[in-house]
Amino acid sequence: EFRRVLFRSVDRVISDFLNGTCEWLVEQAETLGDWIFVEGQGSIDHPAYSAVTLGLIHGSTPDAMVLVHKPGLAAHDFEHRPEFTFPLMDLPRSIAAHELIAGMVKPAPVVAVALNTSLHPDEADARRLIAETAALTGLPTDDPFRFGGGPLFAAIRERVEAIDRKSTR
Repeated sequence: EFRRVLFRSVDRVISDFLNGTCEWLVEQAETLGDWIFVEGQGSIDHPAYSAVTLGLIHGSTPDAMVLVHKPGLAAHDFEHRPEFTFPLMDLPRSIAAHELIAGMVKPAPVVAVALNTSLHPDEADARRLIAETAALTGLPTDDPFRFGGGPLFAAIRERVEAIDRKSTR
């Protein structure tokens, strides 16, 4: 039997306790499922939420990561300081940064990209962005909300199982 667990772990946790809280929640989730999905919050290059992302990554010590990206969004939302712009890191650099940061505690490759193509209402345009992102990153890519999560999860599962096979050799 295959079981999955999804949880949100850290809203309102004091930063001193973030990593340990994530670790504890993942340990609890391991008793409930074979796969634990830890939803990210913000981005490693977001000026307000990067500390949360760092705590999630280091505390949960993932086996693999899925990078989420919103094509067409050029800068991070930062409504209380509209005079400042905080551009998004490009995808290849973002992937490398996430892998580097995870690797400080435990190596974890980015195994897929989940796109949010909501800024592109035309389905053909969304599919073009998915194909371009897959070509750019060399990773399985899809918009699971718009087109369903089955194909992307199958690709993620295949890549994670390949990691597991390597680690047992």
